[in-house]
Amino acid sequence: MRVAAVIAVVGVILVGGCSDDESSSQSSDPPTTEGPRTDQEIADEAVLVASDLPDGWEAEADAGLDNMENLMDECGVEDSSSVSDDGDPRSVGNWLAPLNGFAGSNVEINPDTSQAEATLAGLQSPAGQECLAAVLAASMAGPGMEVGEVELVAQDSEGIGDDAVAYRATVPWSGEGFDVVWNSDMISIREGRALVFLSFGSSNAPMPEAEVQRLTDAVLDRIPSDL
Repeated sequence: MRVAAVIAVVGVILVGGCSDDESSSQSSDPPTTEGPRTDQEIADEAVLVASDLPDGWEAEADAGLDNMENLMDECGVEDSSSVSDDGDPRSVGNWLAPLNGFAGSNVEINPDTSQAEATLAGLQSPAGQECLAAVLAASMAGPGMEVGEVELVAQDSEGIGDDAVAYRATVPWSGEGFDVVWNSDMISIREGRALVFLSFGSSNAPMPEAEVQRLTDAVLDRIPSDL
């Protein structure tokens, strides 16, 4: 199995997972609406779309939706956000590069800022970091695949949104036809009531910083400043 065939599983940690009743957006361009937008419309319009990515990137066919609050509860993080799978409006846009890359986005609109703040606090805690590393390793595991020790390093997140938590994970990963070090930049951002999860993955070297910044800005710029 070549690495390009299994990259999609890496995005599950922040931007994929178990599907639920909310919308999943994989359109070519952000939808346009007139008048006040609903929270669901804001989420649908904010996620990464084809026009954000270089030519040749393709939508992940089975992109699903998950709630980070579930992960915080499963990790046993103290003071995790209120209700598991609370049904807040959310949308996902996950994309695969022709040559072993991944860019994923999940935008969730909370009823107030407190849930988003609590989720970020959980991700900053030692238990939250350990859980991120463990779930990332589990998402990459499979028959015939070997996953090495996950190294998770905090990254500078100052000035991203209203608040943010960023980590870079490096993971030795091998299987039939590939032997790589997978690099994943995972950025969790609060922008008003919105909780934004971004994941940028690439084999053997991180995605260029300028490209991570460009794609992050593309999502944040589509979230209303007064949300």
